[in-house]
Amino acid sequence: TLMVKDNQAYFDVGQGSGPYLQQNITISPDTWHHIAAVHSRSGSTSTLKVYLNGEDIGGSTSGSSLTPNDNNHPVTIGSRFSTTNALFEGQIDEVRIWNDAKTQTEIKANMQTELSGSESNLVAYYNFNEGTGTSVNDNSSNSNSGTMNNMASDDWVSNGLFSQNYALDLDGSNDYVQVADDNSLDISSSITVSAWIYPTT
Repeated sequence: TLMVKDNQAYFDVGQGSGPYLQQNITISPDTWHHIAAVHSRSGSTSTLKVYLNGEDIGGSTSGSSLTPNDNNHPVTIGSRFSTTNALFEGQIDEVRIWNDAKTQTEIKANMQTELSGSESNLVAYYNFNEGTGTSVNDNSSNSNSGTMNNMASDDWVSNGLFSQNYALDLDGSNDYVQVADDNSLDISSSITVSAWIYPTT
């Protein structure tokens, strides 16, 4: 789970006790940020990192020896699946999920560039350029498309990030996107999740 709530970033891959990243960064509202969360597993030890605008925010991995989640829950964007009050308020764009641990150099290299969708290890890619309707397309080869919940066409908003067309605007009340579980999304070892976000609270 990568979550931004109350100007804080939370990243965990376990079931509460860890592994999770313990840090105290504050994310400024009302501006665009790039955020990337990376989990790597070596033997029985996890390492978690979060990069904000390409910079490592620091912190330490708690519960690093605990087993990461490997479940059949759907993927949710804008909401933590198991927590009803963990909803994102603001705009979101360029959500990417990889089944490898990206380096800081790799994150910086492509964070301001649209992907083709055919990149190695890319398992889901949502650029939110549809601009209408209540579905979001997965532009990777896996076709893990998502359904917008409690949202309508007016939740598509213009976005000028590196020639982007649209972003999604989530109200922090009940808006979220849900992607059905798929084997390509059941990742318990190395994973990188990234997005551009514009938090409003």
